[in-house]
Amino acid sequence: MNYADPFSSRFEVFGREHNHRIESINREAIEELRELLKSGCGGDGRVIVLQAPRAGYGKTSVLQSLYRDLGEDHEFVRVRLTGGRTTDAAHVLEYVLQALCEVVSGSTTLTRLDLLSRQILALGLEPLVASGEVPCQDRESALAALRDDPAQTFDFHHDGAATAHWTKSNFEVLGPRLAAELSRASGASLRESSYWVELLFRFAT
Repeated sequence: MNYADPFSSRFEVFGREHNHRIESINREAIEELRELLKSGCGGDGRVIVLQAPRAGYGKTSVLQSLYRDLGEDHEFVRVRLTGGRTTDAAHVLEYVLQALCEVVSGSTTLTRLDLLSRQILALGLEPLVASGEVPCQDRESALAALRDDPAQTFDFHHDGAATAHWTKSNFEVLGPRLAAELSRASGASLRESSYWVELLFRFAT
């Protein structure tokens, strides 16, 4: 009987579903990494190194399991260290941007960075709408749109996206409030939040 060579892919399987998986293998490592990622790893700048004595111990399998479990809430970016490339900030940022500029499934133009930008703007605006600081005729519908469909709500290129165009018209006043809400929600400094709100708003528009 002929069997497919399990090593024919040369271990280049990250991001694709396993054909064969035994849940008990490396379960302890998977659980430990999952908890570290969920808890935020103790702050910015911390690096987790996944290592093994040699090839074949299941590092890629562990990453696949984490990707399957946390892919909805975490961004996994593959960084290639070939051709003299290192893990310096410029190279890592290049790969992050390449990953975020991929078009999302089901769209022809909307990229992951578009979606991320709109989700962040919606996250900042939501508490302002909920508190009444930002007035609207139908608060419940506005909140539902911010929570459930930020991609359409903040489509600055669509004439019918009233929230997006109102935000754009009032961004000089609204921007600092969005930054303050995002700073509170994320734990980032107000300066950091202000920088990213400004940058993502200009990208989105």
